[in-house]
Amino acid sequence: MSAITRAFGKRMRQLRRERGLAQDRLAAQAGLSASYVGFIERGERNPT
Repeated sequence: MSAITRAFGKRMRQLRRERGLAQDRLAAQAGLSASYVGFIERGERNPT
């Protein structure tokens, strides 16, 4: 994936952790699966 995708995922993980959210909690709030959130944070998927 692109550097932008990886940077986005890194920032998303940072913000999630600062707010004390687990991936599954963030996923539930966003209407996504926890695995998809993980893919985004690792830069393996584009957020859409």
